[in-house]
Amino acid sequence: MYKKLMAASLVLMLVLALSGCAPSNQARYEEAQKQLANGEYDKAITAFRELGEYEDSGSFLLYAGALQLLTAGQFDEAIKNFINLGSFKSSAKWLQYAKASQAEAQGDYAGAQALFLGLGLFHDSAARAETARGLEQQSIYQQASQAEASGDYAKAQELFISLGDYHDSAARAETARGLEQQSIYQQADQAEAAGDFATARELFVSLGDYQDSADRAEEQNQWMVYKEADQAEVAGDFAKARELFLSLNSFQDSSARAEKQINQQNQMIYDQAAQAEAAGDYRRAQVLFTGLGLFKDSAARADNAQALENQRVYNLAIQTAETGDHAGAKTLFISLGDYQDSVARAEEQNRWMIYQEASQAEVAENYTRAIELFLSLGSFYDSAARLAGARNLETYQKASQAETNREYDTAYELFTGLGFFKDSAERAKEVKSQKIYLSADQAAKDGEYSKAFELFIGLGGFRDSAERALNLSPLQDKHTVFAFMGDVAWFRGQNGMHGLLSREGRVLIPPQFEGVRFWFNIDSSGDWLARGVIQDSQYIINSKGEIIHDQITNRFSSFVTDGLIGFVNKDDKCGFIDTKGNVIIEPVWDGIGEFKNGLTYVLKDGKYGVINTRGELVTECVWDDAWPTNYGMIAVKKDDKWGIINTQSEVVMELVWDDIGFINDQFVCVKLNDRWGILTVKGAVVLELEWTSISMCSNEIFEVNKNTKNNYQSHYYLIQNETITELKWAHIDPFFEGLASVKVNEKWGYINTHGRLVVRPIWEEAGPFREGLAPVKQGGKWGYIDTQGRLVIQPVWDLTGGFSEGLAMVIEDKRRGYINPQGEVVIWPFYKESSFAQNKDEFLGFFKGGYVKVGVGYINTRGEIVFPRTLLKIP
Repeated sequence: MYKKLMAASLVLMLVLALSGCAPSNQARYEEAQKQLANGEYDKAITAFRELGEYEDSGSFLLYAGALQLLTAGQFDEAIKNFINLGSFKSSAKWLQYAKASQAEAQGDYAGAQALFLGLGLFHDSAARAETARGLEQQSIYQQASQAEASGDYAKAQELFISLGDYHDSAARAETARGLEQQSIYQQADQAEAAGDFATARELFVSLGDYQDSADRAEEQNQWMVYKEADQAEVAGDFAKARELFLSLNSFQDSSARAEKQINQQNQMIYDQAAQAEAAGDYRRAQVLFTGLGLFKDSAARADNAQALENQRVYNLAIQTAETGDHAGAKTLFISLGDYQDSVARAEEQNRWMIYQEASQAEVAENYTRAIELFLSLGSFYDSAARLAGARNLETYQKASQAETNREYDTAYELFTGLGFFKDSAERAKEVKSQKIYLSADQAAKDGEYSKAFELFIGLGGFRDSAERALNLSPLQDKHTVFAFMGDVAWFRGQNGMHGLLSREGRVLIPPQFEGVRFWFNIDSSGDWLARGVIQDSQYIINSKGEIIHDQITNRFSSFVTDGLIGFVNKDDKCGFIDTKGNVIIEPVWDGIGEFKNGLTYVLKDGKYGVINTRGELVTECVWDDAWPTNYGMIAVKKDDKWGIINTQSEVVMELVWDDIGFINDQFVCVKLNDRWGILTVKGAVVLELEWTSISMCSNEIFEVNKNTKNNYQSHYYLIQNETITELKWAHIDPFFEGLASVKVNEKWGYINTHGRLVVRPIWEEAGPFREGLAPVKQGGKWGYIDTQGRLVIQPVWDLTGGFSEGLAMVIEDKRRGYINPQGEVVIWPFYKESSFAQNKDEFLGFFKGGYVKVGVGYINTRGEIVFPRTLLKIP
């Protein structure tokens, strides 16, 4: 029943609605409009919301809401709604009105005023603009007051001026201006008091005609100049200080300070002049004293300096002349004018220059020019004698040319006419010998052997005459002489056995040994020892041919150290005897080494130990290898690793290295994983393990090398005072007599054992020093220099060797001769190079015991052949 009643009611309401019994939407719409116009925003909003989609009620709803938000001061939301409404009704103006209201609320009175003014007579915008203007002026006035109170008078003045006639702004602006000027004036005073005159000047200038600012600004300029002058004085620049003080006239004490600077500057120059005079710089002293005028005794000091300078130049001219620089000396004497005998001295230097030119012409073998110049000098110095010498040299040159052209008769006549000039007598003899040699050679070619033999025998030691005579001699036998050791050689006789022979051909020991071998001299007496072999057993023989050790042995060592000789007996046991043949250390060892610093290694049952010269064990035979050094330490090996022990068998360096070597008593080189480095004996690394090899050049210099696939590096280091320093040299040759040749930019010079360059690198090649001289190459020829690098023997030879026993080998046209340290030829280069050299010294042409090997024989220091003729005397 109830449901039916409700349904009927709903139908009735629908009918009434459709028939217009309720108020119409239009009427409600118009009523909402009135409410909106009267500012009844709540009612208008309710009405428009109820109207829903009727007409533009939705827009009016948003419009009324925006006005309500604006009235409530919710400017952000109101602005958003007005923006959304676009051009609806007065939304655009209300949007600007809302922004102006918001700016005013935020204190942006200028912005609010501008926006309100932009709206004209809209709503209350004109009144609101005037209100915003008043608020802005009040805000600026407050800011200006605050700036003034905080001391920012410039800002306060600017703000008060911007307010125009607002309240007392004009008066307040003037007050702020006065306060600002007073503040700047005080800042300028403070800057002046602090010595900052530049800042003070800038501040006073900015004040214009305020009080005495203009005068104070000018005063700051003067203080700045005064300060600069003071600083110049402190720095010793008295000239600048003087100039600045003078520019200040009577400011402060500037006049007195300027006068002080003049005196100080003069005193400084005076002191400099005195120092220059004391240092010997008389020219500078004279100039400085002269510039001082009448200050103190400057005039007299200038005259004295001039006199000292003249004397200095005069002495220098004399010294320059003494060095042979006559052109320089002449220039110096001319510069002295008529001082003492300078004019005469200058003329004398001119004559010396002519003399030098003549000498140079003579050296250049331009004897015609030399003769002309020496002749012009008359009796000056030894010009007359030099003239005669030049004429002799000209003749000598002609004779030499005749000899070269094989015009032996002419050459002989010219050389003979020169008498004993130079080696003319010898050259005459040589030319004659040349002629005879050619005759002998021709006789040999023609089969006239007897004639050739007699001619070659008559020529003695000329060229290879003795050798050729020997080859032609029917007396020639088949005895063979081997290498000389001092004054003796071993030879093989006709019986096939060996004996010993003196250089004079005297048989010292008849040929009775199956073999003979030498050792070196055993003491300063020149005595020596040799090994003789009989039926495969060895004996020791002295220089008298006596067998000093008659114990039959298998072999002896090839060295004598600490007066002991190692030997091996028939049971293959090793021991030591002395040079008299006495057994000092019994043969009980399986192997022995060479004594070093009184120690040597020994081998027993496959293990190594070390003994002293009394045969006492220093360290037991427990090592896989061992070797003593010259530094009192022993390198030992165990389990393929090396280390160091001392003579008390205490480990100095742990056995961790693949190999080891000693540099000196402080440093060792060690090898690990195929790379070498250097440590101290205490184990500190001084050169990293990165090198392929290390070798010593001297006691203080060593070389390290690194060899990689595409690169080879070589470096040199100096050891001094427990430090290692790398040297700059690209290559260092072995040291001789404390010097070694080094290569620098493709030229050679010399360094000492401390690595310092003592001879400049100017030579094409350089050899080792021997007996104070070293061979050097220049212009493709060889000569000699001394240890000071002075060329003492001109480079004229094809090749040269080192000096030995006062003579050095020279080679010309593949023939050997010898010169003395003065460069004089003692043995003319007639001899062939040795084709039977037994050792390096023989190959390099060094004399030993007064003899040297040439060709197949020996000559003495006079060039006389002592072998092979003596072969004929061998029984």
